[in-house]
Amino acid sequence: MTIARLATSCLLGLSLLAAAGCCSFDREWRDSLCCVPGGDGLDGLWEGTWRSGKNDHSGRLRAIITRCDEGSYRTRFHAVFWEVLPFEFTLAMTSAREGGAERFEGQADLGPLAGGVYTYAGVADACEFNATYCARSDHGVFHMRRVR
Repeated sequence: MTIARLATSCLLGLSLLAAAGCCSFDREWRDSLCCVPGGDGLDGLWEGTWRSGKNDHSGRLRAIITRCDEGSYRTRFHAVFWEVLPFEFTLAMTSAREGGAERFEGQADLGPLAGGVYTYAGVADACEFNATYCARSDHGVFHMRRVR
């Protein structure tokens, strides 16, 4: 097999994997639209953008946040890179109520190709979600608004 054919096969395979993940996220997103929780906790649907502080890349960002128990959430993110490449990851976040907002943090190992271990910390109120992220090879911000 030539190098060009191998590269094409690898790109096609990666594209199919990304598309399959995107479809499952989109399905969960659509299913969650009917029962978006009210209140001011973190659980619910969020959308906005991410921006890298290292190279100024940015893109669309969506999140489905589900409460596991008091102060613990499962967060499924769907990001878009270079306006066409979808990427999903899930992380556990812990939070604590502070006034009218929730302070949260979490970490996820996204694998060596995606930059390794990322840590997250931020604050969210009933409408806004703002966080910073940091990894060995990147750092940046997430800005999202709650979907009603």
